[in-house]
Parts: sequence; structure tokens; C-alpha cells
Amino acid sequence: MESNQNEILKEMAMGNGEKLDAFATLYGCQSEAGKAEVKAVRKSEFILINKNSNSTQEWLQNFNNVISANKEKVSNCTKI
Repeated sequence: MESNQNEILKEMAMGNGEKLDAFATLYGCQSEAGKAEVKAVRKSEFILINKNSNSTQEWLQNFNNVISANKEKVSNCTKI
């Protein structure tokens, strides 16, 4: 994750990308619908995901917290 974090952040800002799709699959979002759900949450919660994230570990914790808090919005993902 650490080596791909900058690319994932760029793709998050753009709203699409290969690495962002691959990242979503780690959460069980295999379908296009699941990936779209993660992208929608990412877009609406971008500031919270990136807030006070001085390390990759903090950033991942923020992302996990946001995804967990939005389980109903990512219903097509199996590992949340």
C-alpha cells in the first residue's frame, strides 16, 4: 500500500483509476457497482479520509473508519 498510496490518492482526487479499482477489490468490491459505491463514498468523505494522515497506516485507518461508517452505501462489497 505504501508504494501505491500517492497514485491511489491521485486517482481518488480524479475519481477513477486502475489502482483505485484494485484497492476497492481488497474490500470485496469485485463488481462495477461495488467499485462505484466505494468511489462515491470516497468522493463524499475525501476530507475525512485524508484528515491528519501523516502516515500510510493513519490514512488506511481513516479509510477503514469511513468505509465502516458507510456500510449501507457499499452494500456490494463483501469484506466490509
